[in-house]
Amino acid sequence: MPLAPIFIKPSKILASFVTLSHLGALVTLYPLDLVLWQKTFLIGLVLLSFAYIWTYKILQRGYRTIVAVAATQEGDWSITTANGQVLLGKLLADSVIWPWVMVLRFKVVKPLHELSVVICRDAITESEYRQLSANVHSL
Repeated sequence: MPLAPIFIKPSKILASFVTLSHLGALVTLYPLDLVLWQKTFLIGLVLLSFAYIWTYKILQRGYRTIVAVAATQEGDWSITTANGQVLLGKLLADSVIWPWVMVLRFKVVKPLHELSVVICRDAITESEYRQLSANVHSL
């Protein structure tokens, strides 16, 4: 069943999870018995990770960031990136749907690789979430 493109907006749920997990990593570093330069290096890595994920996943500024998904007539899926590139792929069986988030896994035809798309419930409308969930379950 074809599905109109669903445009994925930035998610407050995902932003909260990313922030809390990185804060947890920083707090975990405090009691470790490491030399100062080692702690500084690890703190730098955590902060770089946070900046990267915040920029590319939360703010959706990366050219490869997934901004829309849609089912096609043939049963394939079109995945649109922020730079306008449209990838065609098949939905994999290990995609999961929970009440607050869905992780859609695709096998993209060209270039050949697997791709995961995380869609939090607040990134799309309630009706789009139900529609996408039903469409995924029907495959």
